[in-house]
Amino acid sequence: MDTLEMLRQAITKELGRDLGDITSGTSFEDMALDSLEVVQMIMAIEEAFDIEIDDEDVDGLKTVGELLEYIEEKTK
Repeated sequence: MDTLEMLRQAITKELGRDLGDITSGTSFEDMALDSLEVVQMIMAIEEAFDIEIDDEDVDGLKTVGELLEYIEEKTK
């Protein structure tokens, strides 16, 4: 399973929304997540990939593609 698919599954499981149509170009704004959902999403990603995402780093991530790159760097 690739990183994008794992990301989709983690987000869908945590938020209870079908986000199967997200791509690397999808922005978090496009996903219409409120601040609580963003926190839940980050927590689910941290658990799914066994990483820790710093709060300062979250502010710099605007798209799914940027998040994927971040995850791949953290899991090397």
